[in-house]
Amino acid sequence: MSSEPVRVYLGIGSNIDPATHVPKALLALESEFGAVSRSSLYQTRSLGFEGPDFINLAVSFSTTCDFLQLDERLKNIEVDCGRNRSLETGKGSRTLDLDLLLYGELQGELHGHVLPRPEIYERQFVWQPLLEIFEASQQLSGYELELKNRLAQIAKTASLLPPINWTG
Repeated sequence: MSSEPVRVYLGIGSNIDPATHVPKALLALESEFGAVSRSSLYQTRSLGFEGPDFINLAVSFSTTCDFLQLDERLKNIEVDCGRNRSLETGKGSRTLDLDLLLYGELQGELHGHVLPRPEIYERQFVWQPLLEIFEASQQLSGYELELKNRLAQIAKTASLLPPINWTG
């Protein structure tokens, strides 16, 4: 455990029974970590394979878990929502995908993860919900504010996805 709480941001996606898995994941995150800030939900097409549309969102919370503990807890939540990594071959449909986007201000490669996750700047279903959380936050670190400004620049040239009214 870390002595000081660290703010983390996750991307969440599901295209296999998202009405079950997304709410289950949100409840598990709240149970495990306490208060969770979340973006709106967005429906997006599968990227890189043929499959049902995804429901995507971003969440943020504080934790005293170190990086490896957090990674293990997130994988356990994925498994509890039916994910079986041993059956996966590359890109494909998912019951649940919890992607660690940011862990505090860590930058670079850590235990096989690149932080901040490069998709933050490349994939709209990642950057738009993350920007939404940044914009709703009353307290951003200098690092988070820098990321928010960078994402806002990307948003200026994009056609924004509409949030969906989905109660899942």
